[in-house]
Amino acid sequence: MKDLFKQAYDHQAFQKLGHDLVDLLAEHLQKSTSQTYAKVLPSTDPQAQLDKWNIEEGNGSDLDFYKKVLANSTKLQHPKYMGHQVSPTLPVAALADLFSALMNNGTGVFEMGPASNALEYKICALTAQKLQMGPDSGGFLTSGGTLANLTALLTARAAKIPDAWEAGTTKKYAFLVSEQSHYCVDRAVRIMGWGAAGAIKVPVNDKFQMDISTLEDLYAKAKEDDITIIGVVGSAPSTATGSYDDLKALGTFCQKYDLWFHVDAAHGGAFIFSEKYKHLLAGTAMADSVIMDFHKMLLVPALTTAVMYKNRRVAYSTFDQNASYLWSEDHTDEWENSAKVTFECTKLMMSIKIQAIIEQYGFELWETYLEHMMDLTHYFADQINQKEHWETACHPESNIICYRWTGGASTEACNQVNAWLRKTIIDRGPFYIVMTNIHGTTYLRSTLMNPLTETTDIDELVQFMDQLLTEYQA
Repeated sequence: MKDLFKQAYDHQAFQKLGHDLVDLLAEHLQKSTSQTYAKVLPSTDPQAQLDKWNIEEGNGSDLDFYKKVLANSTKLQHPKYMGHQVSPTLPVAALADLFSALMNNGTGVFEMGPASNALEYKICALTAQKLQMGPDSGGFLTSGGTLANLTALLTARAAKIPDAWEAGTTKKYAFLVSEQSHYCVDRAVRIMGWGAAGAIKVPVNDKFQMDISTLEDLYAKAKEDDITIIGVVGSAPSTATGSYDDLKALGTFCQKYDLWFHVDAAHGGAFIFSEKYKHLLAGTAMADSVIMDFHKMLLVPALTTAVMYKNRRVAYSTFDQNASYLWSEDHTDEWENSAKVTFECTKLMMSIKIQAIIEQYGFELWETYLEHMMDLTHYFADQINQKEHWETACHPESNIICYRWTGGASTEACNQVNAWLRKTIIDRGPFYIVMTNIHGTTYLRSTLMNPLTETTDIDELVQFMDQLLTEYQA
């Protein structure tokens, strides 16, 4: 048995397998970036994929397993990947992820992750300062936007209903949220026990932004219904269309009624690192809390999300619990013990992946990447809008674009064609796009995430859709 463990931890065997695995991934990177792969998405049949795997049997040599996973995985580094909001990880960040995995320092308490805790504190403070959240701002990292939004809304509850953590809530409470907000916001208030009524949906305007003109009436109606609104959730941007809410107007409304102002900037908060596009975040200076994914628009491996507060100390009221085996006092401000303010006790060394990029490239790479993605999305919109029988849902404010063919006899007929286009595109390859439904209308949807995607790739997609339409109508 001891010999088995010695073999498993042998540094020379690790070195050899590591070299072989990096060679395999480097080859994959070369094939992806040179567009050698015939498809971005290798399989669209869940059952066929399930049938390929027998977890009770080995797969042969050390690399056979990884080769099989690679062959059956989506190729995010391919320039024709235009699907979901998942970043094609920078290679240096992937290496940092490997480093973190082997070190395995659980970052919830300081003594389990001294370096990663210190970096996490500084990275969140820096980002909050860039968002102009104030001199006392800061936060922590957690695993994804869903968990981050839930945590921030729980902090809002603790701030506005101080006895909720111990006594629960017996009255009716709610947040005002956009009808285009991410589903996790609605999920969060349901988890809090407030049901569907805990998220009062605000209608959107023709740009799919929260309609500010309806806020006063919705607030008054909630009061009539004996519902106490404790906060507003702004989207920066919304997931479906990539539209930014008017954060300044929302902030002003919250100040008027002493409400908690939370900004879900999971996707678009990254644009604070772009001089050209940071104006999109104007209004975060008024926010009580902001969340931002580093794994979306900053090329960091998932999941890596910042939760930031105007006053970082309010986070300590979110989970008021004692854990004497981790820290000595449960009420004290201890930035180095982030488990006090997160759901997670053991956390990944998320900050290492972020700082690896900064160490290697500074902030210039992020700024260049963000501006390229935005400029490319605007180019895409121009190509769509100049075509007959095509339209975009709105002018894209981020790197998300929704577009559709409109040449059918009815909305239903157009929906069928657009759904067919999407399925045929991913079945035949090499492009990978998705689709969404907005108010009963089906739109094709692309999120431009790959820094190696160029205007020629957009042109090829548009030409491919024209070719498919000709085939469909023949």
